[in-house]
Amino acid sequence: EPVLIRCSGAVSYRRRVRPFSSSMADAAPATERKLKIVHLVGSPVSKYYSMVSTLYARQMLQGVENCDATKSGFEFHFAIVLPGGSWCFTRDLAEASIEAAPKLAHGEAISAIAAQNFDACVPH
Repeated sequence: EPVLIRCSGAVSYRRRVRPFSSSMADAAPATERKLKIVHLVGSPVSKYYSMVSTLYARQMLQGVENCDATKSGFEFHFAIVLPGGSWCFTRDLAEASIEAAPKLAHGEAISAIAAQNFDACVPH
């Protein structure tokens, strides 16, 4: 069951995860883990909107950088859609990280997202 956490006006959820067991008698107590969140950033058709989207995501990160509940409850990843339609994946939104990341076609990116087993996607 999710646990509600408040931090500087933001609301966070942490999921309790119970390891799989064929018998409830064998089940271990629930453990907490960070939720894997992918932030979808960018635009395939406009450099302007791509920059605005990235700016919004960076501002969100600045807003939660001092929030211990967010740091302990979430693992952030970024899927960046670049003008022209290619995608890349990074762990931060630094320009150097975006430029250095391998570029993927749309289908490859969708497969990569599915393979990562994210808990949620946040569009910016």
